[in-house]
Amino acid sequence: MPTWPQNVFPNPDGSFAAQSATTTIRTKMEGGRSRQRSRFSQEVRAYNAVWTFTDVQYLMFQTYLANTLNNGTVWFEILLPNGDNGLQSYTARFKDGIFKSNYVPVLHWRVSATLEVEDVPLLTDEVMELLLAINGDVYALEAAANLLYILVEETLTTLF
Repeated sequence: MPTWPQNVFPNPDGSFAAQSATTTIRTKMEGGRSRQRSRFSQEVRAYNAVWTFTDVQYLMFQTYLANTLNNGTVWFEILLPNGDNGLQSYTARFKDGIFKSNYVPVLHWRVSATLEVEDVPLLTDEVMELLLAINGDVYALEAAANLLYILVEETLTTLF
């Protein structure tokens, strides 16, 4: 699987937005409620990404998209924002192989595209239950973990 050349192309600009795709199908029944069920076992999300390229990077981007990614139809690995002020590796492809570009003086290009992204990370059921139990207060959880660490490392180790 190809890897997005992070050393050549910049990360998407700050205007990075996600939209979940429809993962269910709905069937109207002749009588009673409509039936709704999952279409896929894996969620795919659409991310609107915007890059600012120099002239050379823009030419390289077009070549990479055409040759390496087969006009955007091939899945590839790319580092994208993960919502935790960091980057995470995702499997993505260009939706319909389409991108838009605008010339920005001087010698720059603003390129936007919709990426379909697989393997969107979700919390485990256990972590979700824990977060619900503490009303989503991760700072309280971190404080409790710090107190537990102090108890175990500093207090209990001196007793044994």
